[in-house]
Amino acid sequence: MKRIILIRLQPKLPSESSTKIYISEQEWQKSISSYKNLFQTKSSMILWSTHAVSFLLFLLHCILCCPSPSFLALFLEE
Repeated sequence: MKRIILIRLQPKLPSESSTKIYISEQEWQKSISSYKNLFQTKSSMILWSTHAVSFLLFLLHCILCCPSPSFLALFLEE
């Protein structure tokens, strides 16, 4: 069984360690299919693009303004 691991590479505080969140492959596929269903409806395309733009602006803000931004890494573990 495959598990998906999300790892926060750079902790926000020095006392924190890297955080691992384990998600089963079925849960991952379920969340992806829900996003695909959202994207397939025509009225939701505007909402989808708005979320994408907001996310990109948030990433840009994190890269430019935060001294030590924390990023997520995605790995597949079998």
